[in-house]
Amino acid sequence: MKTEQATLWVRMNGAGHAFGRELGCDCGRCQTVNYNIAPPPNRLAEFAGWPDPPNRANTSASLLIGNREGNVAAHILVDVGAGVPDSLAGALIPGLDHVTGVFLTHWHGDHAWGLSQLGEGLRRTAHRREQPFFKIPLYCTLPTYHALRDRIGLAYVLERCYRFQEIVPELPIELPAGQTVIRLTAISVKHGAADGAVIYVAEALKKKVVLAWDIETPDAAFPSGYTNAEVFRRHATLLQNADLHLQECNSWAIAGRGHCTYQAARAYFEVVQAKRTLLVHLSGHEDGPGNPGYGWTDAQWQAAAKPDGIEVAQQGMVLRV
Repeated sequence: MKTEQATLWVRMNGAGHAFGRELGCDCGRCQTVNYNIAPPPNRLAEFAGWPDPPNRANTSASLLIGNREGNVAAHILVDVGAGVPDSLAGALIPGLDHVTGVFLTHWHGDHAWGLSQLGEGLRRTAHRREQPFFKIPLYCTLPTYHALRDRIGLAYVLERCYRFQEIVPELPIELPAGQTVIRLTAISVKHGAADGAVIYVAEALKKKVVLAWDIETPDAAFPSGYTNAEVFRRHATLLQNADLHLQECNSWAIAGRGHCTYQAARAYFEVVQAKRTLLVHLSGHEDGPGNPGYGWTDAQWQAAAKPDGIEVAQQGMVLRV
């Protein structure tokens, strides 16, 4: 595969918040279920995804290097929460099982619950094919790895299926991707009490993708007093002029613990100045009944963001960057 033929793609494996549909909740977001979903293309191709699908996956994205025939040369998976392995299995894109590396933003379960299913599934598949299984490179900060191992009980699967690779914020990691290279740079951000939380900037083939979840509002500060707004300003050169910006938007105006609102996210939009911006990690429950954002469906989120030129990420969406 020649470099000039390669293309950077992004697949949204999920765009949901931590709890998906909340059983017993009577809000529109929990009650709306779209059963009329079309099958995706069986190759790398643009696909709109599905609004309010029956089974929502936690927020996750796949960075894919592919050629013009639609073959995957590299698959970088960012976060593996609940529903993500099933979402990948239902993508119908050949080659997604060849995972170049898994990158985690932080250790919370909605970004790591799928590690067991993913790792054991790939290990079992290799066994059935009578092929050797090579542990999957797992990239995350040291605090994240320790929390995965010691706090949410993943020690067994980490040892059995993954090969830990430490992420050091601001130190880029370059991975071979076919005949090109994809570079990921982690940036430390404040996200509740999750030590070691980061966002990522991915660069390949002269394209740039900013993956900015989970992150609090710009005024949220580390114990040192250093705020998320200052983080973005300090790294403006790296963040600016992205081709695609995936931005957390957990609520409309009232921030839940550790997360960002649409209104506050405008400050992040202004720094990144992306050609295309999509909202991820949608909830709205924190806004409270009777307030804008509460219980909004994907369509309502899209209608509210459209005047700003902002889009809503749909589960299953495939974008050519």
